[in-house]
Amino acid sequence: MDRMERIAIEHECTRLAYGFCNHVDFQEYDQFVALWAPDGVWETWKGPITGPAAIRAYLDARPKGEVSRHHCTNVVIDVIDATRARGRAYFSFYVAKPGTDDGKGAGVLTGPAVVGEYRDEFKLTPEGWRFARRGTDIALALEAPASGPMPRHATAPRRG
Repeated sequence: MDRMERIAIEHECTRLAYGFCNHVDFQEYDQFVALWAPDGVWETWKGPITGPAAIRAYLDARPKGEVSRHHCTNVVIDVIDATRARGRAYFSFYVAKPGTDDGKGAGVLTGPAVVGEYRDEFKLTPEGWRFARRGTDIALALEAPASGPMPRHATAPRRG
């Protein structure tokens, strides 16, 4: 693989990392689901979700009326070969209720709800590069969810 091929793969995978945040925040769920391979696994703090249909159902069940923003930084992509890559990125997640009854006012928050790291596996599909897996490591949380303490690792420990 030459340098330009490696850079192109890094670019496509980086776009997936940023697209994840943008599409989920703006509730562009069709575009969000299109980021995933047919057998892609999203390791959420509630457990793993496999495949675009299950991911879409999870998104459709999100609380309505919340304003969220995922900030993704320090994206690093390691190309394994012409069809596989791994990545890491830091994230901070902010969530708030809208500041006005019509939902158009700025939300009021006290800080990021969660800060952590994404662990990504990407693969080349006939449709292009897609998430094969996205795991989440939680480093800091503003508060524990009502269901109990938030786990440090969403569903699987960091792989070497």
